[in-house]
Amino acid sequence: MADPAVQITVTATGLIRGHELSGSAAVALRGEQLELVTRSERHALPLAALDGARILESGALELALDGADAVVLYAGINGAASLKALGDELFTRACAIPEFTRALRGLGSRHAGPGAEHDRFFRPLLEARRGAERAARADGARLAFDAASLRAAFNRRLREMAHERYPHDPPERRALEAEATDVAAPLYQAIIALDFAQRALDAAADIERFARWREWTGALQRVFAQADDVWLTLRPVFAAPAAPTPAWRRIFRGRAPETDA
Repeated sequence: MADPAVQITVTATGLIRGHELSGSAAVALRGEQLELVTRSERHALPLAALDGARILESGALELALDGADAVVLYAGINGAASLKALGDELFTRACAIPEFTRALRGLGSRHAGPGAEHDRFFRPLLEARRGAERAARADGARLAFDAASLRAAFNRRLREMAHERYPHDPPERRALEAEATDVAAPLYQAIIALDFAQRALDAAADIERFARWREWTGALQRVFAQADDVWLTLRPVFAAPAAPTPAWRRIFRGRAPETDA
């Protein structure tokens, strides 16, 4: 809705937290709260209390609340467009990408070793976030954080960082990559959980989409948090000077050069 304070007069039926509705009401969306005012009661519903919303064939807007209650709002033929606009704005606000980085210790901190390795490690998440910010719709924002793409990107980052650290020593490079992958295990587990939440969101009907969206963004928040923790553990490994190749390996390499698998 262009003006979130504009009220729509509707006929409301259903249940809100045990209160039965049946009759005329005014509905308005104010910030992160939906207000429904009848002749005798005022109900303030945080968007976090809505499981989903959908427009019915009759033009009515159905709201699902807290996994149990439901309310149907009908504005007649003349008010159908305004009611649909309300539903669209509900979807936009309920399915927004929250801020994930404010509480992180490693991302962007001058104490966490910003530099080439820092920027390269966090790039998959930062690029995904920029893609989500450019997306015009919630489904585009979800696609920007595709779980399989994130996992592949982090795999590439760790491989590249190990290669740059030991460009001419394949055994040391493979050992470092294996160590980094082990350290990153909690991050990969969080990405697996994100994939499950992503599948549930993609399969969700409109009437449950807000709830599935909150579960997905919660899983995505854990990916950011785990990436932050993993980087703080990996940073000393990549910040320390690379160990010199042992003499015995240099001698062996001179006799039979190793190939980089």
